[in-house]
Formats: sequence, structure tokens, C-alpha cells
Amino acid sequence: MNVQHWGTFLLILGLVQVVLAGFFLRRNKAGGRVCSGTDKEERAEGENRFWIWVGRFGSFLCVAGVIIIVIVTKT
Repeated sequence: MNVQHWGTFLLILGLVQVVLAGFFLRRNKAGGRVCSGTDKEERAEGENRFWIWVGRFGSFLCVAGVIIIVIVTKT
């Protein structure tokens, strides 16, 4: 695999992660809030934090993939 293929791979992997994170974050919010201070609420908040970081990492991969593709095509 050459460098341009790696950039494309990172771009697509990042897009998949962002879409999955958005889907799971939307699904968790649709259920409504649970009573304050319960164990379920703390668990849901921890799961939301996980998917937020998955989305952030996916967006980082997208940016890195685009930069790699642009640099390789310019040279």
C-alpha cells in the first residue's frame, strides 16, 4: 500500500467512527433522562463520554487522512 491509500484508509475509518459515535449518542439521548443520582444515569454518562471520544478520534483521523492525501498529491 502506498501513502495515498493509507490516507484514504484513515479518512474512511474516521468517517465510520464519527457516524457510529453520532448514532450511539443519538440513541442514548432518545430514551430520556433517568432520575438524578441513580446508577443508570452514571453508567449512561460514562458511555456517552466514551462515544464522544470515539467521535473526536474519528474526526482527527479524517483530518490526518485528508492532509496525507493532499500532501502526497501535491508532490
